[in-house]
Amino acid sequence: MVPWTAIERLRDHFGDYVLLVTCRACRHSREVSPAFLARHSPAGWDEPIANIVERLRCRCGKKSVDVQIGFNHKPRGWNKNPS
Repeated sequence: MVPWTAIERLRDHFGDYVLLVTCRACRHSREVSPAFLARHSPAGWDEPIANIVERLRCRCGKKSVDVQIGFNHKPRGWNKNPS
């Protein structure tokens, strides 16, 4: 799992990842695919992740969520230590 700031737009890495959204208040978590978000965003696959994260809400109604990105495998060109 990496923080959501690791990618810029939904189309990055060909959409081969999953967003894990966890509510800070009630600890409810959900995995959201980028394809689902692209269908429900005005800019589609070109939508920046930052715009999507600020609009996310939990089912309890709170906007305070933690977002992480999970990959099934290491993406091509991904450095092990980016520093």
